[in-house]
Amino acid sequence: MPIFPDLNFSPKYLSSVTSSSKFSLVSTLSSSLYPSRLLVILMAIALVSLAPQMVSAQGNPQNPLEITETDPLLPPEANSRELTDLERRDLITALTELEQQGNTFLEAGDFENTELAWNRLLRLSRSLGTIEEIQTLGRIGNLAWSRDLSQQVNIISTRLQRIQQEAVRRGVIAENPTPNNSTPDNSPEKLDIPLLQALGTAYQQLRSPNLAIPIYQQLLTYAQATQNINATENYLRTLGVLHMDWFDYTAAASTYQELFKFAVSIDDLANQVIYLEELAYIYDQLKDQENSIATRQELLTYYQTKLELQPKIPSLLIEIASSYSILRNPQAARDHYQKAYEVAIAGKLYAAARDALQGLATLYQTYNQPDTALEIYQILVQVNQQSYDTYFSMRAYDQMGQIHLQRSNYAQALAMFTEGLKIARTLQTQELYFAAQVERSRNLLSAN
Repeated sequence: MPIFPDLNFSPKYLSSVTSSSKFSLVSTLSSSLYPSRLLVILMAIALVSLAPQMVSAQGNPQNPLEITETDPLLPPEANSRELTDLERRDLITALTELEQQGNTFLEAGDFENTELAWNRLLRLSRSLGTIEEIQTLGRIGNLAWSRDLSQQVNIISTRLQRIQQEAVRRGVIAENPTPNNSTPDNSPEKLDIPLLQALGTAYQQLRSPNLAIPIYQQLLTYAQATQNINATENYLRTLGVLHMDWFDYTAAASTYQELFKFAVSIDDLANQVIYLEELAYIYDQLKDQENSIATRQELLTYYQTKLELQPKIPSLLIEIASSYSILRNPQAARDHYQKAYEVAIAGKLYAAARDALQGLATLYQTYNQPDTALEIYQILVQVNQQSYDTYFSMRAYDQMGQIHLQRSNYAQALAMFTEGLKIARTLQTQELYFAAQVERSRNLLSAN
């Protein structure tokens, strides 16, 4: 039988490197390149280090990643032919050293020389191929974002978008993907999947979900069309996280609904639970209490069938009760708080039992049933004593004292605040507050 009564986030440009920085860079490179080619490469580095700031025809600094002059580290005809295997190995070695140099500047807090090294690295990476360039852009962009180098992040983002626009022009990715995972407009017959994957990852590394989402929508459409089950789930998961990062909970809900249906279709019980839990959180953010309740009721059936999930049941019931309370359905709220308490006590889950009782007492107070609320607070004190949680007992005494004050029961209020003061002195917290409440209750009692 019920134990309670019913209720009615301008680019940074090239500048000259200091002599000490040039020496450091040359010294670092000299330790790892082949001696037969070392002199040429060192001279190339020195030439670029001494180069003045690049300016456009209008006298404005150029985006450092849009400079088209051939770098001395590259053969003069590099723009018209592919690098030989030997040239490619030399370039990769030089870029590795250049990146390490940039990271050394970064750790020293020399952001100007960091960006100088990074931007040269990024320009040179273009000679290795589009995918390699995108991967380097993403990796450096992630470092720039982590150090709050917003101008560098913007420079890298602009370059990535130029690469994407060129891919659209070449017809290997779609131009205007539509939202909600639908088929992209002007979709090419054959998508460049590695290019899309590299772009999506790079945009994620730049923390640009608004740029990453359309890319992953194309990848998802392709995976679904080719019936690639693993890729479909992975792209849906990525889109779900991106929507959440962008605080687009409506789109996130749609994505996780698709994920849940997908998990059901392949009988993946573990992920069904995960996706329902995500959906419950999303509906809470949307303040959609009806769907929040329905999702948690469905979760309840999963929790009840898995022994390892059963300790989560009381908290789930409390969340359902809270949603019913928001919807002004006190009967359903009471039933779920009470059930949560009973399950928690049976499993000796005292924190959950406490939360259920607190929710229940607050519910009765809201609906002007102070006598029942007081009874629940007394039970709450007993539960806290069982779990040796004196802090929450102190809070319960305070709440009971406040109810008695509201009802002008000053002697009872004094008794409750006195008990609270004893605990406060033991815990050495809120002593002044409880002392003031005791004094207030005494004064009111004397005056009446």
